[in-house]
Amino acid sequence: MKTMSVSDFKAHFCAELKTVSSGEGIIVLDHNHPVAQVLPYQPQAKAGVRMPEKSFGFQDYSPLIAGDSLTPLNEDRTQR
Repeated sequence: MKTMSVSDFKAHFCAELKTVSSGEGIIVLDHNHPVAQVLPYQPQAKAGVRMPEKSFGFQDYSPLIAGDSLTPLNEDRTQR
């Protein structure tokens, strides 16, 4: 893998992209410390759709309050 400074990479960006596209990676250095790694693009395999092991469904829930749901709210409001 090739190493080069940020300023050299910036100055020769297009040529370095051709180098990367040919298969060689580049490590970009800023004051001799690696700050970036430029690698050739490798397309990933498409993710497949996996069917669930068990079926998902909604449970039949019964209401917590029998009757009109506004009645307890109105009662609470009148007490305030």
